[in-house]
Order: sequence, then structure tokens, then C-alpha cells
Amino acid sequence: MWLFNICLSVLLLMLGASLASFWAVVSYRSKKKISWVKGRSFCESCQKKIKWFDNIPIVSYIILKGKCRNCKIIIPPNYFWWELLFGVWLVSWFWWSVAGELMNLTNWSWINCVENLLLLMVGVVLLWTALEDIRTQKIVNLWLWVLGFLTLGRMILLSWQDEIIIWQIVNNVILSGLVFGGYYALNKLSQWWWKKQGLGSGDMWMFLILLWWLSPKQLLVMFLFSFWLGAIVGIFLLLKQKNLKKHRLAFLPFVNLAFMMAYYGGEQMFNWWFRY
Repeated sequence: MWLFNICLSVLLLMLGASLASFWAVVSYRSKKKISWVKGRSFCESCQKKIKWFDNIPIVSYIILKGKCRNCKIIIPPNYFWWELLFGVWLVSWFWWSVAGELMNLTNWSWINCVENLLLLMVGVVLLWTALEDIRTQKIVNLWLWVLGFLTLGRMILLSWQDEIIIWQIVNNVILSGLVFGGYYALNKLSQWWWKKQGLGSGDMWMFLILLWWLSPKQLLVMFLFSFWLGAIVGIFLLLKQKNLKKHRLAFLPFVNLAFMMAYYGGEQMFNWWFRY
């Protein structure tokens, strides 16, 4: 059984990496006004077409040591990390959210299946925006809208199941106000520190959307973990003698990672921390 699980995980990893690779190609060619339907992939530097065995997601990057086979130019590592993390997310999502449903078909529900698919797409958006934030220090508003519509879809599903009641909506509205106030203060503080646009502008809207997926306990765990993770990385950069005023730290990856941790284990973490 364990061998089957390993093989299935590898297949899901490669499937996720392949989908991520296709997504990256569509995104790149759309920006360059190039058809993504026709023509093989090519090196942006030497313009030579990439052979199929140099275009295998994750594997080819490792074998080529992150360089083009022809001109030896360094391939941006963000493509590798995007493919790897997409694959890892697909594997994790399957075992955390889908495997249990398949093992217990007597309680199968199409609503749960739709919610799991929404969660899968949310994870993809979070990965993409986190990597974009690291690369450009910006969050494209389009992805906030996409995440908002996915969240609205989940709210409609929960309403269909009568799992949302008025006090929960009021509670989330109050939490939204608190989060907005906290991030507004953070934005002003970081503006003073960097003397330009500060943290929290795009991160705040991401947080406001994601909190509708979480209970108050999970939200607290997400809030704490996002800042703890950011603080740990920030201290590490300081120890490496990097000037944080010149090298701004992308905060969205910590928000997105903390959301995943809180969604799947936030209740248990909260109960463990405050068990006394």
C-alpha cells in the first residue's frame, strides 16, 4: 500500500509541476503578445528552441543545474520553485482534503467536493501571488478579485448547507475591522521606516479575504504565525548583514503559508497553546 501511495504522490507531483509549467508559459507569452498555442518553448537569451528532454518540469532544471543547455545563461529560479511548490501543493491537497473523502464514500457529498476544488484553486492563487510578491514586491489586483470570487463561492456553499449563521458574519465583519486597523498601522510604520510605500497595502486585502475561510481561533493562529515567520526571516537577514531598508522583505509569502497552517491545524494549535 505504501508503494502505491508513493507512486501516486510522484504522479501528482509531476502533474502539478506540468500544470504550473503550462501556466507560466501562458503568462509569459501573453505578456509578450506571443501565441501560447503554437510553437515550442525557446530560450529568451539565445532564441533556440528547447528540446523536449530539457523541458521536463523540475527534473530538467536540476539536471541542467539551472542553465540553458545552449548559451549557459542562468534560468530564473522562480520557474523551478513555482513548478515544485505547485506539485507539492497538489500532493498535499490530495492527501489532506481528498483522500479522506475517497476512503469514506458513504458520506460523500458534492458540496464537499466543490469546496475542496475551491480550496485547491485558492492554494494555487496563494502560491502564485507569493512568488510574484517575492519577485516584484507587488500583488496584481486581478488575483485578489479571483480569490474574492472563490471565497464568495465557498460562502454560498456554506449557506446552502446552513453552516453560516448571522453571528458568524457579524464576527467576521468585526475581525475584518481589527485586521484593517492593524495593517493600516503596520503600513504607516513601514512607510516611515522605508520612506516610501510600506507593507500591508496588498497584504491587508489578502488577509481580509482569507479570514472568511477561518474561525476566530484559526485566524489568531494565522496572524501569529505570519508575523513569527516574518520575524525569523528578518532576523536571519540581519544576521547576514543585509540592509533591510534597501532589501524589502516580501511579507505575503508568510501570510499565505500561515493561512495554510491555520486552515489545516489552527484549531488544534490553538487548543494546545491554551489548554491550561
